[in-house]
Amino acid sequence: MAEPLEGLNVKFSTKSYELNYIDNEIVFSAPNSIKVVTNLAYETKLNDEKRQILVLKPEYLGAFVGDVKNMMVYDTSSQFVDKKTKRVYNSRLK
Repeated sequence: MAEPLEGLNVKFSTKSYELNYIDNEIVFSAPNSIKVVTNLAYETKLNDEKRQILVLKPEYLGAFVGDVKNMMVYDTSSQFVDKKTKRVYNSRLK
């Protein structure tokens, strides 16, 4: 009997599928692991995953707010309007 070649071996019939991956005489088998997925089902699953909203834990809120305030501080400039506002040039206006 001939030795099976390394790689993927797929056996299928109308009702069942079997995948065998042969690597150095070790066979990894996955019977009936293939299923048909339509494009609509795939895209719906992706969109459902995007709907999950991750909420920041309350114990990290203070650190987050502090870090954002530190990042949003303006450097001293002649473009200050007041303590929290800075004037910028809008190149789209002519």
